[in-house]
Amino acid sequence: MATVAQRLQSERLRYPAMNPGEIVIFRTWLKTHEDLYDSFDFNIRIGQGEDPGPTFADNIRKMWTMNTQFRIDAVAYKNGVPEIIEVEDDCTIRAVGQVMAYKFIWVKEQRSAAVPSMRIVCRNFNANVLPMVRDTGIAFDQVVVGSGEMRIALGLTKFGGRTP
Repeated sequence: MATVAQRLQSERLRYPAMNPGEIVIFRTWLKTHEDLYDSFDFNIRIGQGEDPGPTFADNIRKMWTMNTQFRIDAVAYKNGVPEIIEVEDDCTIRAVGQVMAYKFIWVKEQRSAAVPSMRIVCRNFNANVLPMVRDTGIAFDQVVVGSGEMRIALGLTKFGGRTP
């Protein structure tokens, strides 16, 4: 039997910043939202990263710097305006802070002429998240992905996640 990594190889290569469960959630969201956007970018590295210093070879320094940068799951574009998308199985306040930090860095690095909007796509969420996303202007989408689908996608005999 193929492993999860083998079964989801093409998706993992397309969405490298997402884990297998997040890929299933994002693909489900795309079914009803993809046509609302002009294009998508995935695994966007943002922020300066850390340089290990001149005692390391240039290729190692470059690799380490890239590996320590933040990675945005997806950026969707509509009429040239970016939207930063964070995908989570179980959305908590961490995801709210994460997408806000991504927007802050994006603007600071002048990645686009337009200021990006923010969106969180999830399967489950903590109720404390709702007033936060409302008050910070983060779009919020909960998608229905059953535990059976998550279990099959992840190659598990049983799945302990909550079902919405």
